[in-house]
This record gives sequence, C-alpha cells and structure tokens, in this order.
Amino acid sequence: MKIQAGSDTYSTILSDVCGLYDPLGLWTPVNLTARILLQDICRLKPDWDEILPESLLERWKIWVSNQHHLESVAVPRCLQPFPPTSVQLHVFMDASQLSFGAVAYLLLQNRKTSTTAFVMSKGRVATIHHLTIVDGTIGRPTWRSPGPNYQERAPVEDRE
Repeated sequence: MKIQAGSDTYSTILSDVCGLYDPLGLWTPVNLTARILLQDICRLKPDWDEILPESLLERWKIWVSNQHHLESVAVPRCLQPFPPTSVQLHVFMDASQLSFGAVAYLLLQNRKTSTTAFVMSKGRVATIHHLTIVDGTIGRPTWRSPGPNYQERAPVEDRE
C-alpha cells in the first residue's frame, strides 16, 4: 500500500483510499475504517485542496501508521486442501449505523478432519442519509418506491 507523503487534504486522502484494491475482501475491516473516515470528511464538504481539521488528520495518521501490520499477514488461498465428503458454504452478515458487510467461508469435512477456508468478504459504508439498521439489512430503504415499471411477479411454482 502506498500512501502519499503529506496526505492532509481531501484530494490526497481520497486518492489514497480509492487506491485500495482488495477484490476478495481480505482487508475489508481495515478498508472500512478508512472509508468511514472519508465519509466523515465528506460530511464537512471541504474544498478539494483544503487542509483538513486536526482531529480528522490525527485519525488518518493513526490509520496509516497501523498499516505496516498487514505485511506480516498470510492468507492461505487453497480452498480444498483434502478430498472432502461434505462441503458447506457459511455466510455471515452484520450491519451497524456506520457500515454493513458479509463474509463467506467454506466448511470442508471428511472422516478424519475438518477445516474452514475463507472465500471472500464485502463491506460497505452506510449511506450519509440516515437509515435504520433494519432498512440497511433488508437492502432497500423504506422511503423508496419500486418505480413506475415495477410489475409484481408470481412465484416460480405458479408460472407455466
């Protein structure tokens, strides 16, 4: 991870956070912290090259200083280390006022052993507009209608 020297403006921090590439979601908890900070910066509506308040810069510096720990983390990518007799996919989800996310693991078992393997995770920062936790977990705010082109469909078993 490369963080620009002198990242103290909205544009440089935005560039650093948007440069985090993590397609499998290995660092979702770490990246969400940075994205929540970026959202707090956006709430202030700063100018592009405006120096940010010291409280936000301090949070940013703490986040950056903790990134060196990630270099020592190793994640095995072998999803099937032995021939399993049973394979289960377990998905866990959670939401808060700040963010929501999901993680998927495989549970592999045979007569002698069992193991889990990380598949992937995804996390998102909650919208700036306030939603309740129920709205966030259902996935659709209650104030938005389905739109004029919405047609209710019959359940699959009723179709011919």
